[in-house]
Amino acid sequence: MLVRRIAPAALAVFALAAAGAEARPIGASLARPANNTATCQSLIPFQRVPSCSWTTSGSASSTRESMVVPGTGRITRVSVRVGPRTGPMRVSILRALRRENQGEAACCIGRRQTRIFTPRPNRVTTLRVDLPVSVTFNRRSRIYAYDNLFLTMVDASTPIPAHVTGTGEGNCSGGWFPAVRPGQENFTGPYGVCGATILLRAEWVRRR
Repeated sequence: MLVRRIAPAALAVFALAAAGAEARPIGASLARPANNTATCQSLIPFQRVPSCSWTTSGSASSTRESMVVPGTGRITRVSVRVGPRTGPMRVSILRALRRENQGEAACCIGRRQTRIFTPRPNRVTTLRVDLPVSVTFNRRSRIYAYDNLFLTMVDASTPIPAHVTGTGEGNCSGGWFPAVRPGQENFTGPYGVCGATILLRAEWVRRR
């Protein structure tokens, strides 16, 4: 199950827009198993939580599996791998803010979300979606605003679809409790976990 480690209240990764208009995959490799058994509620046993939202920011050595969108465009397809237990969830778009030349970011502001879906057990479920995303820079405030992919567990008893290494090594992920909905703000910082990858992948197409 997920092992708790306190991480900075930040998503420090920022990616520049990709060249070309073809679909570009972002997020986690889904070749690894969904072996996590922890739920929103089991991670926060001292209080009742209805839901949670999770994302992966990458590892100390690589941002290859980061869920920061690479530029302004659209998410056209999302895929989630789950294990033997499943439940209702959504893919959410949350916005982070980062001042120029500073590593840490403030997250998050709810932007958009898909309809509720329940993945089939022990397999990858893929949905076609149309989710506008953006990366902007305010020249006056010198602040970047950029969108991130999150996986939201609608039911607090649903295992979070993730691969955990058991060693604390590898990708780091962050969870927000409760889930951040469109129009909401939650800058209190994530429940940070290293050695865990949220098994969410998407296709992004740059705005022409």
